Amino acid sequence: MRKRFICLLSGGIDSIVAAWFASRYGDIVFVHIDNEHFLPRGTRERVLELAKVLSALLKKKLKLYFVKNGQNIKTIIANAPRKSTCVLCRRTMYRIAEEIARREHAYGIVTGESLAQVASQTLYNLVAESYDISVPILRPLFGLDKEEIVVYAKQIGTYNISCTREKGCYGSRGRFVCCFATPKYPETHASVEFVKSVEKELNIDIKGTVDSAEVLIVGE
Repeated sequence: MRKRFICLLSGGIDSIVAAWFASRYGDIVFVHIDNEHFLPRGTRERVLELAKVLSALLKKKLKLYFVKNGQNIKTIIANAPRKSTCVLCRRTMYRIAEEIARREHAYGIVTGESLAQVASQTLYNLVAESYDISVPILRPLFGLDKEEIVVYAKQIGTYNISCTREKGCYGSRGRFVCCFATPKYPETHASVEFVKSVEKELNIDIKGTVDSAEVLIVGE
């Protein structure tokens, strides 16, 4: 029996490549965490287009969850140190993916993260963000640099879609920052203790967030 993986899909270069790697070893279910007004317009359409490309490549229909996360980010910004926004947002993403993994009977959560790809993706942060997640978090691209990932993106036909630069994004060579909630100086040395203490205060309703998700079948 083939394993099932929950693949976080952001619309960027990395996550769709990670999903492609995962698809070689099991069935995949996409989850897009929709940060709503903290993301530029066009993100949803780009995510759909990427999912369609992989669906065609794999010659199968794929499930895609759109999970609204804007209110959760507002809660984080209002109640936690500003520099910790990225850590706590990513932590929330993992918890959402964990809940969907339970419902989908999935073996693991697949992300497009690689070490130090962006300022907040440090080993300290990855450990703190992953704390107590009951489903394995798999990072197929962990040891690759951006140039290596781009080669794979071009190979599977997703590079040009992922590189569509929306209004409000900044950066170059595919390293765009397209989240308006990103602090100027993000936390790079988060601790498990910090995440545990702040998370209790935030009291984010993960099950309620997932209950309100929109679920599509791509490739019909």
